[in-house]
Amino acid sequence: MRTRLALGLTAGLALTLVQAAPDAIRAQGQAALNGQVTSEAEGAMEGVVVSARKADSIVTVSVTTDGQGRYQLVDVPFNSYLLSVEAPGFERALRELVVRSNLVLNVDVKLGVKPVTETVNVNSVRGDLLNLDKTAPSVVIDKNRIENFSTSQPSRSTEQLMP
Repeated sequence: MRTRLALGLTAGLALTLVQAAPDAIRAQGQAALNGQVTSEAEGAMEGVVVSARKADSIVTVSVTTDGQGRYQLVDVPFNSYLLSVEAPGFERALRELVVRSNLVLNVDVKLGVKPVTETVNVNSVRGDLLNLDKTAPSVVIDKNRIENFSTSQPSRSTEQLMP
């Protein structure tokens, strides 16, 4: 009877250890990354894509921030990563991270507003309309403008002004 009880306890303990082993093995060498994404313009930012790319690899894991701008990446193996945070209208933020322990790594990110840029192209059908060497404004004064120019002196014709 004692032998059966001892065998039953031993088998039960062995089964428990085998079932718990994957969790223990998984817990070793993996961590979690979390944080909050904010901006000066909007505060906490919802719907921002946060990606962690394993160093020297194309393996990338991405999540989206919640209503409070929070994100969480779980079961992150020990390694070096490049954390990328992207939102439309904001500059992309990059952080280099090294995950070395089972502790939760908190990485908060503040995004800056992307500067607005615009390019204007001016084209001319006739090549003589644009002077590409001169960028300052200029005015062409013709004979009619001079004759109609009001002054405190009596009117004179253009011929009288010329020597």
